[in-house]
Amino acid sequence: MVKQEIAIVSLSIGLFCGACEKGDGVQSLPDANRDTDVGITFSIDAAVAADAPLSVDAAASVDMTLDKLTCQDRPTGGESCDPLPDGVFCRHDSCTGGCENECRCKEGTWSCAVVCRDYFSPIPIDCGTPPLCRDACQAATVLPDGGLAPGDANYTIGYEYQIQFTPADMTTLWGGPKLRVAVSAGPSLDKTWLQDLATRMSIRTWPELEEVSTSNTVDATISSSEVGAVSIVPSGNLADRWYALRLSAPPFWVATPTTHVAPDGSYVARFRIGSEPKIASVTFAGGTSKHRLYLAISEPVTSKQSPAAILQVQYAGAQVTCTDVGFVANQPMQMLSFDCPSLSVFPDQIAIGVGLVSTAGAAFAPQTLAKTDLSLNESCGASCQVGVP
Repeated sequence: MVKQEIAIVSLSIGLFCGACEKGDGVQSLPDANRDTDVGITFSIDAAVAADAPLSVDAAASVDMTLDKLTCQDRPTGGESCDPLPDGVFCRHDSCTGGCENECRCKEGTWSCAVVCRDYFSPIPIDCGTPPLCRDACQAATVLPDGGLAPGDANYTIGYEYQIQFTPADMTTLWGGPKLRVAVSAGPSLDKTWLQDLATRMSIRTWPELEEVSTSNTVDATISSSEVGAVSIVPSGNLADRWYALRLSAPPFWVATPTTHVAPDGSYVARFRIGSEPKIASVTFAGGTSKHRLYLAISEPVTSKQSPAAILQVQYAGAQVTCTDVGFVANQPMQMLSFDCPSLSVFPDQIAIGVGLVSTAGAAFAPQTLAKTDLSLNESCGASCQVGVP
């Protein structure tokens, strides 16, 4: 009703001005009695019914009554809007990646559609800050040493590569000719970045972290699941003891490695040349349907008896009963699998007694691990945790 009254007033003014005198570009009403000069009755409903055209002033007045939505108001399409700068659009959750509702202000009206974006770039980029995003993204400046220019410190979006250490953390009985860090498949990677990665890799004694002489090179041969790799070859034969394959610090394009963090903040995969079977990691997959406990052993072992018979699991002060899954007597295995029906979350304590023997002949020393002794992460999925000593 209020909008109709405003429109009627505007229409009346427009009609009044039709009888206005013109002079010096200024319109003025006649000095005579205006009410008797212009006797008009007008109804919006009547005009619409008669298909009467509205004056320009009336149309503008009606338009002024429409509410204009900003990007922050989360338009859905069809609402009025004020123009955005060229190349700027409205996207609320992320300016890059995923499928989201995306709106642009076109001729005073929001036009919206779901748009899927994937800026698949290893270099951090800035495409704006939601909810206002830009069509033209700005790329960070990569320095010769593989770092980013200080002025680009706020650029946080970019593809991060996963890397894998060989040998894996807590491996024993390692006898390979070389060690390796592989970069998982992704966008094409500049070879100079791999060369930079090679300079960050080393072999250290563990736990002293004394450097061992090595030759580090970018691998020429990689698999279909890799975009690159670096080989680390010791200059001489390694003595029988513990070592660490060490990454001093990940470059900007590498995701945080899922391996052990040394006291100095570097990332390490600990390994031993000789035989010393140990629990390398503990995985528990819980939830409503699974109650599986997995113990990864640092080297292949065999057993004559059921591993469940030498396993002790505790939770909330109570003993948990588990049974073997897939066990075959005297067959080499590097993963012990158990079903624990009454267990729904990661146990408080796990112990393995006497009964396992390394394929090299070394007996497994009884080992007890409390949950507090482990570094836990959820890299294996929902309701699943991995603990590393």
